[in-house]
Amino acid sequence: MITIHFIMKQRVTIFLLLIALADASAQGVIQLSNINSGGLVTLNDKPVGIAWRVSFALPDGTLLGSPGNVSGAGLFASGPRIIDGITGKVDLSVAAWDSNDPFLKGVSDPFSVTLGNMDNPASLPTNFSGVHIAIPEPGTPSLAAWGILVSVFNFLYRSNTKVYHANRSSIPF
Repeated sequence: MITIHFIMKQRVTIFLLLIALADASAQGVIQLSNINSGGLVTLNDKPVGIAWRVSFALPDGTLLGSPGNVSGAGLFASGPRIIDGITGKVDLSVAAWDSNDPFLKGVSDPFSVTLGNMDNPASLPTNFSGVHIAIPEPGTPSLAAWGILVSVFNFLYRSNTKVYHANRSSIPF
C-alpha cells in the first residue's frame, strides 16, 4: 500500500534531482591554454617560468575556475575549466601571478568568447595578446626629480646657515 509519506519522499527526490540538473547546465567550459593562441605570459618582455599561476577572470577582476600552472617559457596548458553560473558569450581576461610574490600580477586585455561544454570546450581566441607584466625602472624623470630635490635641500640648508667672516682690519698682524 502506497502511503502519503512514500509519495512525499518521491516528490522531494524528484525536486532535488531537477535542481541538480538545472545547476549542472548553468555552466560553461573553456580551455585554459595559450598553446595555439600566440600570446605569452611575460615579465619585462621575458617569458615567465613555472612559479607562475594563471586563471580566467571577469573584467572586474573576479577569478573564475581553478588556477593552472605556467609550464615554462610563458606557456600554459591546464586543460578545460568549468565556469560555474555563466553560459553563452562572456567577456573574460587571463590573470597571471607569481606564486612566490603576490605583488607580481597582471591581467590580459579582455576578449569575448562563447563558452562551450565538456564535449566541445571553447578556447582562447587566436589573437590572444597574452599577459604582459612590466616593472618600471627608474628613468630620466625620476632622476631629474631626485636632482631637483637635492638642489632644493641644498639651497634651504645654505640659506639658513650663518657664515661669520672675520673683519680683516680687526686682525692684529
